[in-house]
Amino acid sequence: MVMEECFHPNLRGSLYLKRETLKYCCHTVWLFANGELIGETYGAQVSELLLHDSLPGLDTVRIDKDKTIYIYSTAIRPAWQGEGLGKILKAYSLGLLRGYFKTVLGHAKEGASIALNQFFGAEIKQRFDNWYDTGQPYYFYKMDLGDNKMMKINYERAMRLAASGKGKLIDTRTPVEFNKGTLEGATNLVLRNISKLVTLCHKTDSVIFFGPDSYMAAQYAFGMGYPKVFFMEKMPEIDEEKTNS
Repeated sequence: MVMEECFHPNLRGSLYLKRETLKYCCHTVWLFANGELIGETYGAQVSELLLHDSLPGLDTVRIDKDKTIYIYSTAIRPAWQGEGLGKILKAYSLGLLRGYFKTVLGHAKEGASIALNQFFGAEIKQRFDNWYDTGQPYYFYKMDLGDNKMMKINYERAMRLAASGKGKLIDTRTPVEFNKGTLEGATNLVLRNISKLVTLCHKTDSVIFFGPDSYMAAQYAFGMGYPKVFFMEKMPEIDEEKTNS
């Protein structure tokens, strides 16, 4: 229950309530650092949620309840906030949801919380000035996900796509490894700095990740709304005698 420290006392649930909620949640992601839980996000399909709970603001949106998920929370513990981990967690979560759900709903507190969701394209539908007597304003938001799915890609196809000018190769290894040699035309971007992807690639680009963090990075890009995202499941062999120019 360490994640409850992220919330106003009026919004903290008991262990029993958390367990009961998670029973009907279909999506849960936990973020760990050195074995310590530092972040989480979880949500339920709206058609299932409504069998157990109400959803303030639902009357402001038109949705397919079977293809919509309500995200209860995306939270990073206070000691770990301010390092961009919320964006990584949110993007990875959205990457998992794309292709399975068309819409995301949620309630987010004024400030960094709603700003995070707006960063990923959320539209505010309704404001609640005193959310559960916390004295804090919360916003009911809607986020459209689309129908795309990220895909695996092999080395040969990736290089053809990059050579055509339609694909951008992103090397997720460390700068030291990158400087020893990489694929021709690749750009280095480690997972921790993945939010800088927006400065490297346009939404019209096919983004191709390789390296040990390629899957996580691809989930981030997909969560960011890049429609054509690929990852190499198998690390290509790189000639360290050749450096990227």
